[in-house]
Amino acid sequence: MTTPTQNTDLLKLVREGTSQDGRLPEALDPAYAPVNERTVAHSMVFAQSYAALLKYFDEKNIATGDWVPFFGNDVSVQLAIAAVEDVEAYKTNTQSWFDYLNRLENQSNEARLKDNFGILYSSVATLAQRLDVLKEVLPTDIALKGTLQNLIKSQLAPAFKRLIAYYQAGVLGGLVSVVVPSPTVQILRRPVVSFASVFGAGLSADWSEGLAWPGYSGGITEDPSVYGDATASVFVRINHCSTHNLFTSVFDQFLKVFARVIGEAKTALDGTLTGWDKHEPHYALFLAFLRLFEYARTSSNTLTQRH
Repeated sequence: MTTPTQNTDLLKLVREGTSQDGRLPEALDPAYAPVNERTVAHSMVFAQSYAALLKYFDEKNIATGDWVPFFGNDVSVQLAIAAVEDVEAYKTNTQSWFDYLNRLENQSNEARLKDNFGILYSSVATLAQRLDVLKEVLPTDIALKGTLQNLIKSQLAPAFKRLIAYYQAGVLGGLVSVVVPSPTVQILRRPVVSFASVFGAGLSADWSEGLAWPGYSGGITEDPSVYGDATASVFVRINHCSTHNLFTSVFDQFLKVFARVIGEAKTALDGTLTGWDKHEPHYALFLAFLRLFEYARTSSNTLTQRH
């Protein structure tokens, strides 16, 4: 019995493989390399960064402030910072640090192993801190604030608590260096900082079961279970942890939440551009300009195809 898609005409030419159109290189698509890839969100983030370079000077020619308050506090720019974030870059960086810890040829370089291990801890702690800051600065009537608060309480906080216990055990075992990536890696427009600095400064009560951070963090005891045999070499112990499902699941959890937050930030940003009536007048004019400029950007991006 033949299937409906089977060719039953013996004289009919059967084509297998890819057609010439299907083999067209992606780079030849006119939309592959737009003339201007910068969206409204990118322009808002650029303006925020540029505003830090525009200084106020007093009568003694001493800088006394900058333009950041004008371009850095609006709800739309806070969402834009998240909306333009490259989650894939974060994922790639994290995987590269894990990969170093899993290569046998690196087992003799104990200092580098400890550095990469410390960077892993620092990266996820920085992500926790930046998500906490985003949650705090968003107004209560932005749905993402409540979503992020729930995700922190139900998913990230328990995972981060376990990571603190692993970190403390790693420090006691001399396996973790207090270090940050070099060259600098940014998460949500801020450079990665050490795990120790995030742990010392603390996070909001959503991370600490409603308790004050010093009391909460002080009650977490070290957990060396993910490091295996305490008499093994540095490489074996670090590798045992970096491949342990309880350790890697923390990073998977943070990545999943991170990707969801970025996706919802893009939707929320679109909402504030069209349905938010609480912008400061000067910023509302700036947003109007950026949205009008989209017509010019869209037109310029057809240049390749027209050519």
